[in-house]
Amino acid sequence: MLASGFYALEKNHLQQGIIPPPQKTMSGLGFLRALRHEQSIPHELLVTGLDRMLYQIYRLCGEGTTGKQAVRQAVDVLSRLLYNPQSRQRLLVEAPVVIFTMEYVEHGEHWQAGVRIRPKNEPLELFWLEQLFPRCEVTEISEVSVCYCHF
Repeated sequence: MLASGFYALEKNHLQQGIIPPPQKTMSGLGFLRALRHEQSIPHELLVTGLDRMLYQIYRLCGEGTTGKQAVRQAVDVLSRLLYNPQSRQRLLVEAPVVIFTMEYVEHGEHWQAGVRIRPKNEPLELFWLEQLFPRCEVTEISEVSVCYCHF
């Protein structure tokens, strides 16, 4: 059983079955909307599409340095939404397990996250998970390193 908090892992790890599939799936925006409008949040939740949403921001803002700056600003806004006092208190009380899947997650000096560019499946780092989850740490699930952050 997973502890309550935020998890970030690659989609392929979920498909490999390192954790049981969560009860419900929501988009990144759907989750933020539910959190902000105090709608019900399931005990186990899979949040998808955040990586592709940030990739669209990257592309629309001109890619390169300008695109990465726009992504950084968007991630800062998302982090503030997740960690504002009302949201944080609600998450602490309800204690859900929220799993964010990304196409690309790698732990090096920092937790890097992004998308894989087709057709070669090459990773494109868009942001550091520490920007989204300020207190993230490494945890092992079925011998796979994943990003975990307590609320």
